[in-house]
Amino acid sequence: MNLKTIIISAIGAVFIGGVATGFYLEYRDDKEKPDGSPIKKSAPVYESSEKIKYNLLNYSVELSDDFLLESPDNFSENDKESLRTEFVFSSDIISVLEIKAHNTCYTEGGYLAEASYKDICDDTEAYSDVTYEIIPTDNFRIGAVHYKKLSEDRKGYECGSEYIITSHTNQFYLVAKYGSENKDKALPILEDIAKSAVYTSDYRLPTTPQSAESDYLTVTDYDPMWQMGENTKPLLDEDGCGRLYRATWSIAEADCLAEEYIQVTFEAEIPKNDRSPRIVADLTLNNIESKENDKIAFDDVERSQEEILGFSAETLSFTSTFPGSGVAFGQKTYWFEKNGVIYSVEIRKNKGDNSMDDAVNELISRIKIK
Repeated sequence: MNLKTIIISAIGAVFIGGVATGFYLEYRDDKEKPDGSPIKKSAPVYESSEKIKYNLLNYSVELSDDFLLESPDNFSENDKESLRTEFVFSSDIISVLEIKAHNTCYTEGGYLAEASYKDICDDTEAYSDVTYEIIPTDNFRIGAVHYKKLSEDRKGYECGSEYIITSHTNQFYLVAKYGSENKDKALPILEDIAKSAVYTSDYRLPTTPQSAESDYLTVTDYDPMWQMGENTKPLLDEDGCGRLYRATWSIAEADCLAEEYIQVTFEAEIPKNDRSPRIVADLTLNNIESKENDKIAFDDVERSQEEILGFSAETLSFTSTFPGSGVAFGQKTYWFEKNGVIYSVEIRKNKGDNSMDDAVNELISRIKIK
């Protein structure tokens, strides 16, 4: 998952900018992978019945008094209502417990856990006994991954678990380390902690059609499943050339590969040397061809002309594959000009997956150029 995230965040700059009841299932081979069913556990056992609530950014969580707060070391009774982004605890059963709540995440927690599980399974030299489960609650689908680290020789640190929640694009992340002999005790306690998480932010994803307006576009009544981000600050060189505006749409809480990879980007720019859309498209084509190496390959490259948003546009489409990563994109960009400004619309998706095409076309149909 980490590699995919890095690739996804970098690709635009390269091309255009120049985780109850059920069964315990161990990972064996492709035909015997767990299906995410909750792992059977006993009830959590605590020495102390007292619970302490900790307030994080966007979430609160409750822990037994069995846990010792290790960080922040300046936390006091007067700080209980303050919002922290991270807490670190320890106990006799769980050597390290880290709880974080600060990342903005456009991917649903259960799907993230499954993706993390698959990545960890691929590293057979570092991990064994890898499982994942989806733990449903009244408010969340908690994704959890459990594993044993083969390289860890410190007693009490051999096993690990991760619990992931995404609510309204705000993430809750819990990671724990514990000894193999404590696994049966640790898992019920960790699940109890994860289930105690409460989403406390006032922010909510929209549920009705959305609209937006800038100096360069108006977009009206688009589907609320899209999360829109804007950069309205011009990025110009000494000659006054460069990007004037950028808007990006992604699926707010993706729960499959097609939704995770889909992205629509709109840009307005002042071109260097009065370059036309045709020249910009040709330069981009030359750029991607020069970038091909043993880490990235380009196929199905096509330069053409099409209409979009009522304009005749220069187009460039291609697929990009990152050998060994399992990541492959299809990408298409349209360039057109109005009043000396070059506009581009870039669509990036999972290679060969057309399941989001109708949603993308509907979104684009809502855009009007000023």
